[in-house]
Amino acid sequence: MKIAVIGTGHIGGTLGQRWRAAGHEVAYGAREGSGTGAGGAPVLPIGDAIARAEVVLLAVPGGAVAEVVAAHGAALTGKVVIDAANRMAEDLIAAVGLEPVFAGDAGASATVDALLPLWFALVRRNDGNRRVALRITR
Repeated sequence: MKIAVIGTGHIGGTLGQRWRAAGHEVAYGAREGSGTGAGGAPVLPIGDAIARAEVVLLAVPGGAVAEVVAAHGAALTGKVVIDAANRMAEDLIAAVGLEPVFAGDAGASATVDALLPLWFALVRRNDGNRRVALRITR
């Protein structure tokens, strides 16, 4: 499967790298597209990454999703577009050994974003070490 991962951060980078390892063709899309991303996948301008993909993962914060759709809506036509609120995203995430957690639709982004100050506080308490994660237990 040809996948464009829009966003090169921790989420997009990790999923893209794992999908490449599973045999999918991955390209990252970024505003300043150039070079290589996680796992050696090319980083292209967003429009170029979308053009060569069958599936587009929007791994960017909520406000940036609207920006990408506004700027590249025509290029997204005919593509499978997924984000965190999509069952296909959950299946692809689970396929690489991670456990997806659906926190709600786009309206829930403020709630999820509100966890960021907590994460920053934890990083500060760990001498700036950003390898800190929040865990959801069931």
